Order: sequence, then structure tokens, then C-alpha cells
Amino acid sequence: NAGSFACACKAGYSGNGVTCTDIDECTANTDNCSDDATCTNNAGSFACACKPGYSGNGVTCADIDECANNPCDANAACTNDAGTFTCACKPGYSGNGVTCTDIDECADNPCDANATCTNNAGTHTCACKPGYSGDGVTCTDVDECANNPCDANATCTNNAGTFTCACKPGYSGDGVTCTNDKACESPSDCESGVCTDGLCADARCGDQIVNADEACDDGNADEGDGCAPDCTIEAGWSCAADPSEASICTPLCGNGVLDAETETCDDTNLESGDGCSASCAIEDGWTCTGTPANCSPIVETFEDLDAGGGGGCAGGTTTLPIAASLLVLLRLLASRRRHAAR
Repeated sequence: NAGSFACACKAGYSGNGVTCTDIDECTANTDNCSDDATCTNNAGSFACACKPGYSGNGVTCADIDECANNPCDANAACTNDAGTFTCACKPGYSGNGVTCTDIDECADNPCDANATCTNNAGTHTCACKPGYSGDGVTCTDVDECANNPCDANATCTNNAGTFTCACKPGYSGDGVTCTNDKACESPSDCESGVCTDGLCADARCGDQIVNADEACDDGNADEGDGCAPDCTIEAGWSCAADPSEASICTPLCGNGVLDAETETCDDTNLESGDGCSASCAIEDGWTCTGTPANCSPIVETFEDLDAGGGGGCAGGTTTLPIAASLLVLLRLLASRRRHAAR
């Protein structure tokens, strides 16, 4: 002014001009910074700066989408918030979101006891074991026998998670395939020697075939012909034949050879009355020696019972067959009685 002066504080300061004090616009809320900015007071001024997570000149600030730059782990989910973001590991992973590690869910046995647990990246699967059905978390035994997996001539037994096939009696195989034990292509395949319609005929005593459990088989159930009704060889007989033919039996007695176990003599015939009986036993009153047996009547030697002259004998000894000796003895006794009566 003319003849005077005036002092005025500059912008950002307050006072009478002679003394000026900085105005703190930030504290006085006279700044024009964005709500998402930080106000900094300076000498005679202030500055606005957008907060972290925002971009702009401080007067105007816009949220920054940090997730656009993939700040999280590949196995995490990024969530953008106002001025910030969060990372969270996806299900099946553990960590702070920036770093995530796969969780082995199978370690906690989440599946059924009859299932197999497979750990995968961030997850797992449950699968019922063979022989079971279900979703893996719950498994139920499958009754395989309901589908008839075995041979028609086998028995199927269902077990927990499995099954077994066993051929029925009379059949052989693994149960899935069973073959008749009597199956044959030719008679030589059969113990009985008879193959009919592809099956072996049963072996039996009396069928004229000598089977493994038979000593003979003459085609009948008669006794006394060498081969007994139970197809065993009778004592005193010998039976021989081709196993596929009827047995031919011959008596051992009468062959002229002494069988010490069953015979006491054998004179080459089966006649009785000649000292060696039809059963090759020495007959009473006979003696047999040699092979073949040579039999003769037994004779006895005795003193003349009437050596004094009354009995018709001249004294000495006489050798007679036993029957004749008895007759002579009876006659001598009768003669003595007659002499005594006189």
C-alpha cells in the first residue's frame, strides 16, 4: 500500500504475515486425498499417496487386483479384497496359500475296509476290492455263485470277497472245468476193461475181469470151483488168467506136488480110498511118503496070542493089515472061550 506494507502468510501457512505457522492439512482434514490414500503433511503443503493395494495419484485411488498376477500357489485360490488379497489352499492341500502341499487323505483310512484308497493330487479315490461292490466308502460282498461261475458238476462256495469251485465226487478238475472220472475213449482206459458211451463200466466181482482188488474172477458166485464168491482164491486152488479174461482155476491138490501148508499128501489124483483123500489128506490106516505120494496100509506086528498050540498058530509073529489083524484077534479070543468051556 502507499506509504505502508502488508504481510500475508503463504498458502499452507497461517498467521499475521509477520509470523506464519505451517498448516497441517492432513490433521485439519483440509486435504483432498482419497480415502484409500495416505496424507503426508509437508512445510506449507501436503502430499497424497495411494495406500498399498491401490493405484492412482493419491487424490484418486483405484483398487489393484493382485490376483491378476497369480501371487498364490497353483493349488490355492486367490481372493481379491479392497486394497489387498488372500490366498487359500484348495481342498486336498495344506499350507498358507502361497505354498500348498498335497494332503495324503489315505493316511486317515477314509475308505471301506474292503476297498483300496488311492491318493491323488489334492484328492483321493476309494475303489472296492475284487469280490465287493459299492462306492468304495461302503463295500458289500458280491455273491459270485449267483452267476454260476463253476462247472455244472461242481459246487460253488461264496466266501468274503471271493468264491471257490470244487468238483463233485466222481469228477476231477479245478472246479471251473470238471471231467467225469469214468470218462474213457477205449476199453484200455478202464480198470473194468469196458468203455460204453464214453464212460467206464463199474468193476465188480463176477464180471469175468480180474480187477486190481481181485485175486480171481471166474464169472460166477459159486463156491468150490477155486474162485470164491468174493473173488478170492480158495484154499487148495490156483487161478490164472489174463486180467481181461475169466479166471481159470485148477486144484492144487492132485498135482503130485506136496503143499505143506494145505496138504499132507498128493498122489496126483483126487480119489479117496487109496490112502490120500480127494482133499490131499492121509486117510486113516494109511501111510504116505514121497512126491508124488506113495501110500500103503499101516500093518502091525503082534505075538501069537495062543503060542501054547491051541490057537492055530505055530508061534512067532505075523504081519497083517490092521483090519485083518483085528479079525484074527477076535477069532483067537473066541477060540480061548471055547477051550475054557471044555
